[in-house]
Amino acid sequence: MIRKICRGYTNLRAIGYLSVLKYLTTNQNLILSVTIKNHKIYIRKGTSDLTVAVSCLFKNEFETLKYLYPKSFNGLIVDAGAYIGTFSLAMNDMFPNAEIIAIEPSNDNFDLLNKNTAQNKKIKNINSALVSNNLEEKFLSDPQTGVWGYTTIKDIPDSKVMYKVQTIQLSEIVNSYKRISILKIDIEGGEYEILKNNSEILKQIPVIIIELHERIVKDVEKLFFEFTKDRILIKDSGEKYLSIDKDLLN
Repeated sequence: MIRKICRGYTNLRAIGYLSVLKYLTTNQNLILSVTIKNHKIYIRKGTSDLTVAVSCLFKNEFETLKYLYPKSFNGLIVDAGAYIGTFSLAMNDMFPNAEIIAIEPSNDNFDLLNKNTAQNKKIKNINSALVSNNLEEKFLSDPQTGVWGYTTIKDIPDSKVMYKVQTIQLSEIVNSYKRISILKIDIEGGEYEILKNNSEILKQIPVIIIELHERIVKDVEKLFFEFTKDRILIKDSGEKYLSIDKDLLN
């Protein structure tokens, strides 16, 4: 009976029949837990949470990284736009000795990030938006694209300003911690100012995973391609790119 009801459901193999039924019968926006690759993950029904969790933890979306560093790698990974923490968990599975900093400005997402990483001492969570400088106050806005699309970019059509957020500069992380070895940037248009103002810092980071939001900030792709012209560039799915310092492969 369970097989018949769940047949064809895309996340069936990832979370199992009983969890699929639990998900399907839970009211919209309520929080429930599912288990993916031995991780208990808290998600919200009717959001992108489950899709992102399955992509990171079950489909091994970022598996390429395991060929760049050994399993014993103990460097620093920064997850900017950490959402509910599944990329950070995937990185910890891949590199259990690495130190991970997860940065997320949304209070609701941050609450789930904390719950999902609570048992992991290698992941430090920061409730802030990553910025290139602190010259301007930042407010989180909802552009009506779902809980994964909150942004600090102003004046997006149909967006709703939610609240002021704390910020952390990329230079603060560099000055406070050891050298960044892997930087993931998925900050809904905020990558433009990082690329524009922090290119010298970025050049020192061997591996950068970035999602470009040209639809939000015009010319961010042009800026990124200019930055990465002397690096190895790999196009991933959707708007994602992997930029690698050539010296890492020598």
